[in-house]
Amino acid sequence: LVDAFGLPQGFWAVMTAIVVTQANVGASLGLAFDRLFGSMVGVLVGGAVAVALADVHELKFAGLAVTVLVLAFFAARRPSLRIACVTAAIVILGDPRLGPPIASAENRMLEVAIGTVVAITTTLIVFPARAGLEFAEHVKHTLQPLFQVLSEVLGAALGEPLDSAAITS
Repeated sequence: LVDAFGLPQGFWAVMTAIVVTQANVGASLGLAFDRLFGSMVGVLVGGAVAVALADVHELKFAGLAVTVLVLAFFAARRPSLRIACVTAAIVILGDPRLGPPIASAENRMLEVAIGTVVAITTTLIVFPARAGLEFAEHVKHTLQPLFQVLSEVLGAALGEPLDSAAITS
């Protein structure tokens, strides 16, 4: 999708999709909203700072520091804004070869939106609501032997004899 839209840094869409995809639709929707809201705030604030300091390269890092500090203050009070700091930094530090700051901000928001749509679609297809209990049961059966092996290995590390038959069974 990012190639179809001609976005230069499509990996941000992939990162968003990875972060937002959860084992149930409710969790994915919550993260999707937080990611979109935080990214929008970061794009707006970071874009404004990048435009204001576009011709004053000496102040770019000072502007970045102040922006991240202010956004971190708000993120401490509203966790959905955590990604705003990262997004603002990406926009402010954007590669000038990829276009002006406004283009960087637009691209970043499009990348996040595409990643969010992909994540929600994936969650709806791969983890429909009725599969929740089956998925939990699968995780239980998978993790139980892993914890048994971990217990044996930790015991051996603490000086207990290693029961290799317990590990291979």
